Order: sequence, then structure tokens, then C-alpha cells
Amino acid sequence: EIAAAAKAAANEAAASAATKAVEAKSAASAAQKAASDTAARIATEQKEAADAASRAKTAADAAAKATADKIAATDAARIAAEASLKILNEKAALAEQAVKATTETARAEINKKIEEVSAKAEEAQKVATETATKADAAADAQAAATAKAEEDAKAAQDAVAKAALLTKLGITADEAKLLLA
Repeated sequence: EIAAAAKAAANEAAASAATKAVEAKSAASAAQKAASDTAARIATEQKEAADAASRAKTAADAAAKATADKIAATDAARIAAEASLKILNEKAALAEQAVKATTETARAEINKKIEEVSAKAEEAQKVATETATKADAAADAQAAATAKAEEDAKAAQDAVAKAALLTKLGITADEAKLLLA
């Protein structure tokens, strides 16, 4: 009878151990799935943050190029304006010579030069106006590119902070939305 009781107790202990082993295996599988899901979520959040950082870099590169274009256009406008001024000064000097000319032939030659310089002055003024317009457009493009770069840098910073926070909390973005709703 003692042997039968011992056998029954052993069978009960074995059955209990088997049940606990099955529960432990199930809990381990659930923990492994949760860890796998968490790793996938972290990878997704990190990819989103990396994508945002990439967009920010592209925008910063565009802003740098726009700044270089603005500088070049502004320099071209300055050079064109200086050339126009030089030609106008030459025209003024010729006009003074025409007034001081003592013969009609000398005055006619100077007036011919004044006409040539006037044509150059008109062309130089046209170039100066075009380059000034391009400089203004380049300044506008640079301002827009800089604003975009700042916006994308902020978005990247936010994405990195979000990924870090979600990782620290151990929740998904969808779970965070549910918590805030």
C-alpha cells in the first residue's frame, strides 16, 4: 500500500512536472516571439530615423549648393554692374572731350565713339539687370533650401528621439498612439 501511494505520488509529481515543463516551454516561446517582435519594431523605428537623417543630409547639401549659387550670382551681378559703371564713365569722359573739341571733325569722331560706347553701355546695363535678377532668384532659392534643410533636420531629430523613446518604453508606435488616445 505504501508502494502504491509512493507510486501515485511519483506519478502525480511527474504529471505536475510535465505540465510545468509545457507551461515553461509555452512561456519561453511567447517571450521569444515578443523579443523578435520588439527587435523588428526597433529595426523599423531605426530605419525611419535613418531615412529622416538621410533626407536631412540631402536637404543640407541642396542648401549648401544654393548658397554657392547665390554667391556666384551675386558676384556676377557685381562684376556686371562695375563693367556698366566703367562704360558710363568712359561715355562721360568722351562727352567732356566733345565739348572741348575745337574742330567739327574732332567733335564728329568723338560723337561716333560716344555712339559706340552708348551701345556698349546699353548691353552692359542689360547684362547687369539679368545678373541681378539671377542673383535675386538664387537668394530666394537659397532661403527656401535652407528652410527645407532646417525642417528636415528637425524631422530627423524628432524621428531619432521617437525611436529612442519607444525603444526605452518597449512599445510600438501604434501602442503609443493608443496610450495617447
